[in-house]
Amino acid sequence: GRGIVMEFKRLGEKESMEEQLTAALAQIEEKQYPATLRGEGCGEVLKLAIVFDGKRLMVRERLDDGTRYL
Repeated sequence: GRGIVMEFKRLGEKESMEEQLTAALAQIEEKQYPATLRGEGCGEVLKLAIVFDGKRLMVRERLDDGTRYL
């Protein structure tokens, strides 16, 4: 099966969209959300970082198929 992990951030003062998108993807990895879904049978996990600034938003995505490279 497939899974989706979404991390939402709100843009604060003196923060950039780019910084928050990067932080959201890093948080997904840090909290090991994809590993949890893989443990439940998901082979592929789509990671979405979503940052809001008022009515504007930006999304960045990464596909995690569970492959590990050493």
